Amino acid sequence: MKVWEKIATFDDTRGWTKERIAAEAYMQKYCPSEMEEDYHFIGKKRFADHCKIGCGVKCLEEYLELEAKVK
Repeated sequence: MKVWEKIATFDDTRGWTKERIAAEAYMQKYCPSEMEEDYHFIGKKRFADHCKIGCGVKCLEEYLELEAKVK
């Protein structure tokens, strides 16, 4: 399950598309680092590797496509 698919299972975002999740995160200036801090979707080590990409829309889109870890 990808990060965006996991987010789309939450009560307040149920059924949202990847595009809508990305648009909301971008509008709210909600950075992948904040998402990871709150929800730990991919884990600290994997996030450290991802975060080297840099900030911006591309970073957010790539983060949403990463595989979420299984709990």
